[in-house]
Amino acid sequence: AIHGHVLRRQQEFLAAIKERSSNLGALVPAAGVERGHFLTFKSERAAALHEELKQNDVMVDVRGDRLRFGFAIYHDGADVEELVRRLS
Repeated sequence: AIHGHVLRRQQEFLAAIKERSSNLGALVPAAGVERGHFLTFKSERAAALHEELKQNDVMVDVRGDRLRFGFAIYHDGADVEELVRRLS
């Protein structure tokens, strides 16, 4: 049930950023591949994006050229909408 909840939040997020132009980089692994509770984007700007997001109170993880967004049971649709708003 928890994994299903997290996958729904991830799908909502991916659909929302697909509708807007996103500068997050390439999703890795590509969409449709089974993954855990993180969405990872590969970008040369990962560190800079991490700092920009931090300034907007968005906590993400950065590892080299990878920016990771974590989703959990306590996130709901409104959280995803707010994340997308802060990304723009």
